Amino acid sequence: MKNLGVVMLVNEFPPLKVGGGEMQAARLAEELGGQGLRVGVITRGAAGLPGFETVKSFWVRRITPLGWGKLKSASFILGAMLELVRRRKNYHVIHAHLAFSPAIAAALVGRILRRKVIVKFGNSGEFGDIQVSQATRRGRLKLVLLQRWADAYIVLDDAMEAEAIAADFHPEKVIRMPNGIAAYQFLPPESRNQAKDDLALAGKTVLIFVGRLAPQKSLPTLFQAFGQVAGKHSDVFLLLVGDGPERLGLEALAVEMGLAAKMRFVGNVSEVQPYLRAADIFVLASESEGMSNALLEAMASALACVVTNVGGAAEMLVAGVCGRLVPPGQPDIMAAEIETLVTAADLRQKLGRLARERVLEQYDMPVVGRRYQDLYLRLLGWE
Repeated sequence: MKNLGVVMLVNEFPPLKVGGGEMQAARLAEELGGQGLRVGVITRGAAGLPGFETVKSFWVRRITPLGWGKLKSASFILGAMLELVRRRKNYHVIHAHLAFSPAIAAALVGRILRRKVIVKFGNSGEFGDIQVSQATRRGRLKLVLLQRWADAYIVLDDAMEAEAIAADFHPEKVIRMPNGIAAYQFLPPESRNQAKDDLALAGKTVLIFVGRLAPQKSLPTLFQAFGQVAGKHSDVFLLLVGDGPERLGLEALAVEMGLAAKMRFVGNVSEVQPYLRAADIFVLASESEGMSNALLEAMASALACVVTNVGGAAEMLVAGVCGRLVPPGQPDIMAAEIETLVTAADLRQKLGRLARERVLEQYDMPVVGRRYQDLYLRLLGWE
């Protein structure tokens, strides 16, 4: 493997509270480092975190940007570029996660130093990398830069692939690659009843949402669906794990709909596993997703899933074989699917088992890590 070295660039990185794209960067860095690659991460600095540290099998360099607004972004890009130049003998591939400031640094240094550059897109549609970038002059210039100087563009699903090609990214450079998860960290519980007892949910049929409380997740649609089910089944309960700008409005909506006693706003948690172990059904009503980390975690936890058919959900759930797919913005249809699972414990268990098997076959981090290794080697001509 010629001591293959990879540097990942990402805006934010754990232990900060990060989104799905940044979490994937962390998981991949750990996996590739564990597989023997020399792996580093360049990211933004944050108060209380060291400028440099070694984390498990990889290093992290945090660069504190200066100024505000555009100046702050520009200073981070410059700092990341200088760090890439300084460490130029230690890597062969620059891997940028999400098509924002880090991707600009990756493309510029890759061009100067003749390193291979990969840019991973996080989402499609109005919340996605391309459409967000197309909305501003600076963003459009960035896309042109990436089109000319990056060597591969990672997409997660059909919609992202089609959008990238329509935006003039070269089709042969657009590569499908799944997100991954360390499945061993999300083992199903020996007893969901015990897990429910631990959270004071004994006797409940527990639904769980995990994610940011933001417009993209279409939580009012989920509330409408849940309200229909709760009107027929007194034992159902909804856990909402996560936080975000819509929390206060959603708490008020729950009271208005008479659902507050049947819901718990958990907020952000350091470990989501105890909540997944106590749940029976995972629910997601998003208008847009890439390849949902929350869905992967639920599948790995052997949960029956009812999710909107957006992003990579159909591929992940094998067009409904491993879970239930519903159209976005249709609470009646979602309610019907949830109610079916509420009343059919055997079906819940079957779908949960199939979902975990799917994760182990396609999305377990060792599997995804090997696919990325193959991609790096192919780009370098080292096969």
